[in-house]
Amino acid sequence: MLVIDDNAMAREIFVATLRSLGFGAESARSGVEGIARLEDAAAAGQPFDLALVDWQMPGLDGVETIRRIQARRSDLPTPALIMATAYSRDDLLAAAQGLSLAGVMVKPASPSTMLDTIMAARGAAPCRRSTRARNRTARHSAASGCCWSRTTR
Repeated sequence: MLVIDDNAMAREIFVATLRSLGFGAESARSGVEGIARLEDAAAAGQPFDLALVDWQMPGLDGVETIRRIQARRSDLPTPALIMATAYSRDDLLAAAQGLSLAGVMVKPASPSTMLDTIMAARGAAPCRRSTRARNRTARHSAASGCCWSRTTR
């Protein structure tokens, strides 16, 4: 997964939380850097399957970043896109009208909320287990019986 957020603390928290849940996670500090990381990963044959994009960033904000990701060449894989905001969810949805978003997440987000949002973005029903059980399950393979599987990117 790729976390695109201009705030260093938010990036660190998102990446650490994703890793604690068993996901591979990397980060980019701007929309421009995030798009470049997506393209580099695709060219290397290891595309990101999901990107978590902050809405309010200087330069390219999250909406424009996602517009550009979705407008790339059709032969490039497009990850599932989740928009994150510390502002109004309703305002974000209005600004993102016309974009294909796999999810919206309000910051700060708990590990449980992050996991549920990611699983919904992937089309899986979220596990209804305690956080402790979910974290334990995240360390095992999909064969362990959980309703989702982790990925390396």
